[in-house]
Amino acid sequence: MIDLGKITLTQHALFQLKQRGITKKDVVDCVRYPDKVLKQSKIRSRALQVTLQKQKRYLLVVIYDQTSNEISIITAFITSKIKKYL
Repeated sequence: MIDLGKITLTQHALFQLKQRGITKKDVVDCVRYPDKVLKQSKIRSRALQVTLQKQKRYLLVVIYDQTSNEISIITAFITSKIKKYL
């Protein structure tokens, strides 16, 4: 795991970010300043943030687990299907 303050990224998340061309900064910004957060379970949440890339709107989706003192990023992806997730 890479420690980003109280936010860490799992090895799976790091691999997925590299494969998908998503920066760690974008993921951390999405978790810290989301447009919307959806609870999936007691500790798992989905942070959503609309972004612009090449003058087109996309949605950054970050799945993470949150305990009382840490946020652990599980995975992240970018989609053009904004209405599906918002």
